[in-house]
Amino acid sequence: MTESMNAAVMYGPGDVRFGDVPRPACPEGGFVLKVEAVGLCGSDIRNLTTDSRSGQYPFIYGHEVVGRVVETDTTEELYQVGRLLYVYPEAACLKCEFCRSGHSEQCINVEHYTEHPGGFAQYITYTRSRVERGAVYPIPEGADPVLATLAEPLSSTYACIENVGVGLHDTVAIIGAGPRCSRRACRRANR
Repeated sequence: MTESMNAAVMYGPGDVRFGDVPRPACPEGGFVLKVEAVGLCGSDIRNLTTDSRSGQYPFIYGHEVVGRVVETDTTEELYQVGRLLYVYPEAACLKCEFCRSGHSEQCINVEHYTEHPGGFAQYITYTRSRVERGAVYPIPEGADPVLATLAEPLSSTYACIENVGVGLHDTVAIIGAGPRCSRRACRRANR
């Protein structure tokens, strides 16, 4: 009998149901995480309220994931059972011209988080390919998993500030409502 787990599964635009689904098996050369915390990104909200998968449902979203390794099929010490990890949503190839020049954000062979079931579930798997790409980071014991889910948004913000050249004593204005949209704006986006 296949083990099950709880998950928030998307069946279509705005149709997200919480229920039992089969627990994923450990992939060859990869590992299984028990999700301890997952962030809710603005792109998650957009994906869950629009036909983001062009009818390819059901699907489990959630890409700002922190979890503990519960099963492994790799000899890497970083991925041993019990280890708390942050899993980066995108896995750059580390081989293309962009990756080699330090611009992995432009990778032409990136594995997107939407290609694999995500962290709005009790368990999530990481494949050999993602392990080899190094898109996994250890979290120190005692760190708050909820705060650790902010690693990717924080890195994006830091990169933006660095690219713009904001420095100490500069004045900055942040304009916009962030990921929250009004009901009216969301209805317009769903038309």
